[in-house]
Amino acid sequence: MFGGASSVWSKAFELTPTKIVLTVPPEHGLPAEEVLATPDNLIYNPDGTDAGTVKDLVGALLHAPFTVREFGKLGNVSHKGFSLEWNPATLEAGEYVCLLKLDPPVLRRVAAVIITGNCNFDISEFGINNGVLGNISIAWGSGSMFGKEALLVASETEASGRKISITTATQGSH
Repeated sequence: MFGGASSVWSKAFELTPTKIVLTVPPEHGLPAEEVLATPDNLIYNPDGTDAGTVKDLVGALLHAPFTVREFGKLGNVSHKGFSLEWNPATLEAGEYVCLLKLDPPVLRRVAAVIITGNCNFDISEFGINNGVLGNISIAWGSGSMFGKEALLVASETEASGRKISITTATQGSH
């Protein structure tokens, strides 16, 4: 980008979950189940403490570096749907995520989280201009992302390395 490239390409994507299934194995004398979860369902740590909601969990999974890297690498504009399975469903400390079964009241380990939904990919070209401001190399260009005008700005210094940002125009701005 700083070596005189005339354009760069960006790939952006939006993931919209439409169905979340939590699988629980057979335990405590109960059979295995597939639980259709809602965003406000609570999840728990193995000790019974609150670990947040299914919405929190799904948000964390969809924004995890692995997810972003894989969708960024493999996805393209022809993809309209996705399925993501997190198995085993463990937290950073290696503990399982749990659901609370109400009747009988028992914490059940979640073996897998399966998220399906819609996706939208956008691949855009940005025409690039280059310049130098003091000891900072800069590159900038305009393009579009998801139908909105966008501005790409990048900088590079020996001290702080490379930084890039893409900002889209908000509705009503020029």
